[in-house]
Amino acid sequence: MERSRWRRQLSTRWDERRLESYLRYADAIKKFTSLAGRLAAGKGLFDLPQPLAQETGLEMLANAELERGYAFEAVLLMGDSGTISAARALQRQAWVLEQFARD
Repeated sequence: MERSRWRRQLSTRWDERRLESYLRYADAIKKFTSLAGRLAAGKGLFDLPQPLAQETGLEMLANAELERGYAFEAVLLMGDSGTISAARALQRQAWVLEQFARD
């Protein structure tokens, strides 16, 4: 009975850590895409509020990319194959938006 309780507690702790890594990644990708969209709006490609100028926005976008990369590493460690595939697909789409902002 003690062993069963220990397994449940261990499973719960891992579930909590997994959820934290997913939330951190979702927050990082949202920040990254928001900045990329604002940069693209600054170039006149989108009609978004609070457009960013290239000079200030590119540094912010680079920092957001670093944060996204660190958060993705946690998803790679904690996630199952379906979650990792979804995170990679989301990442690819974010990079497309980044190309609009940079080019």
